[in-house]
Amino acid sequence: MKTSANGTEARSQRREPTRHGPVRLNDLGDQERGVVDLLARGCVDRDIAFALGLSEVTVKCDLARVRRRLGARNRVDIVRLAIIE
Repeated sequence: MKTSANGTEARSQRREPTRHGPVRLNDLGDQERGVVDLLARGCVDRDIAFALGLSEVTVKCDLARVRRRLGARNRVDIVRLAIIE
Protein backbone atom coordinates (compact mmCIF):
# COMPACT_ATOMS: atom_id res chain seq x y z
CA MET A 1 0.00 0.00 0.00
CA LYS A 2 1.03 3.54 -0.63
CA THR A 3 1.23 6.14 2.10
CA SER A 4 -0.38 9.47 1.28
CA ALA A 5 0.84 12.92 2.35
CA ASN A 6 -1.33 12.89 5.48
CA GLY A 7 0.12 9.55 6.60
CA THR A 8 -2.86 7.33 5.77
CA GLU A 9 -2.46 4.27 3.61
CA ALA A 10 -4.25 4.20 0.28
CA ARG A 11 -4.87 1.04 -1.69
CA SER A 12 -3.43 1.08 -5.17
CA GLN A 13 -5.92 0.59 -7.98
CA ARG A 14 -5.78 -2.68 -9.89
CA ARG A 15 -5.21 -1.86 -13.53
CA GLU A 16 -5.69 -3.88 -16.66
CA PRO A 17 -2.56 -4.23 -18.77
CA THR A 18 -2.41 -1.68 -21.55
CA ARG A 19 -3.31 -2.97 -24.98
CA HIS A 20 -1.16 -2.44 -28.00
CA GLY A 21 -3.64 -2.87 -30.82
CA PRO A 22 -6.91 -4.78 -30.88
CA VAL A 23 -7.24 -8.10 -29.08
CA ARG A 24 -8.51 -10.93 -31.24
CA LEU A 25 -10.16 -14.17 -30.21
CA ASN A 26 -6.92 -16.01 -30.97
CA ASP A 27 -5.24 -13.87 -28.27
CA LEU A 28 -7.60 -15.22 -25.60
CA GLY A 29 -6.68 -18.14 -23.38
CA ASP A 30 -7.99 -21.65 -24.03
CA GLN A 31 -10.58 -21.43 -21.25
CA GLU A 32 -11.81 -18.02 -22.44
CA ARG A 33 -12.09 -19.30 -26.03
CA GLY A 34 -14.03 -22.33 -24.80
CA VAL A 35 -16.46 -20.10 -22.93
CA VAL A 36 -16.92 -17.85 -25.99
CA ASP A 37 -17.44 -20.88 -28.26
CA LEU A 38 -20.20 -22.29 -26.07
CA LEU A 39 -21.77 -18.84 -25.66
CA ALA A 40 -21.86 -18.51 -29.46
CA ARG A 41 -23.61 -21.90 -29.64
CA GLY A 42 -26.38 -20.51 -27.44
CA CYS A 43 -25.43 -22.00 -24.08
CA VAL A 44 -26.25 -20.20 -20.83
CA ASP A 45 -23.72 -19.75 -18.02
CA ARG A 46 -24.85 -22.87 -16.15
CA ASP A 47 -24.48 -25.06 -19.25
CA ILE A 48 -21.07 -23.56 -20.09
CA ALA A 49 -19.88 -24.18 -16.54
CA PHE A 50 -21.06 -27.81 -16.62
CA ALA A 51 -19.53 -28.49 -20.05
CA LEU A 52 -16.13 -27.05 -19.09
CA GLY A 53 -16.06 -28.28 -15.50
CA LEU A 54 -16.03 -24.75 -14.09
CA SER A 55 -18.16 -22.87 -11.59
CA GLU A 56 -20.82 -20.53 -12.86
CA VAL A 57 -18.99 -17.63 -11.18
CA THR A 58 -15.81 -18.47 -13.11
CA VAL A 59 -17.76 -18.42 -16.38
CA LYS A 60 -19.20 -14.99 -15.54
CA CYS A 61 -15.73 -13.68 -14.65
CA ASP A 62 -14.27 -15.09 -17.89
CA LEU A 63 -17.02 -13.43 -19.93
CA ALA A 64 -16.48 -10.10 -18.18
CA ARG A 65 -12.73 -10.32 -18.88
CA VAL A 66 -13.36 -11.24 -22.53
CA ARG A 67 -15.82 -8.36 -22.88
CA ARG A 68 -13.23 -5.90 -21.54
CA ARG A 69 -10.39 -7.28 -23.65
CA LEU A 70 -12.39 -7.30 -26.88
CA GLY A 71 -14.00 -3.94 -26.21
CA ALA A 72 -17.45 -5.52 -26.45
CA ARG A 73 -20.43 -3.83 -24.81
CA ASN A 74 -22.32 -7.03 -24.01
CA ARG A 75 -22.61 -10.76 -24.73
CA VAL A 76 -24.19 -10.12 -28.10
CA ASP A 77 -21.09 -8.19 -29.16
CA ILE A 78 -18.88 -11.07 -27.99
CA VAL A 79 -20.88 -13.53 -30.11
CA ARG A 80 -20.86 -11.15 -33.09
CA LEU A 81 -17.07 -10.85 -32.88
CA ALA A 82 -16.75 -14.63 -32.53
CA ILE A 83 -18.81 -15.20 -35.68
CA ILE A 84 -16.86 -12.60 -37.66
CA GLU A 85 -13.52 -14.20 -36.80
